[in-house]
Amino acid sequence: MRHLLISIALALPLAIGRYLDVPFLLLLVAAGVTAVAYYLLIFFTDTLVHREVLGMIRGSVPPEYLHWLERLGLLR
Repeated sequence: MRHLLISIALALPLAIGRYLDVPFLLLLVAAGVTAVAYYLLIFFTDTLVHREVLGMIRGSVPPEYLHWLERLGLLR
């Protein structure tokens, strides 16, 4: 339910922009920004998604780069 409410809140500007005949390119940019915002919000609020993504990153990133990701606070 929480994910549904978040996605509705982030899609609302797109729906309003479509209703007000905002140019397509601007809607496309807004869709990209809201998609990134949505996935970042889900990544940082959902512990299961966070754990799975971090497991994939740790399995695919070379060890010398993991230190920098940890220093940036991305692998907590």
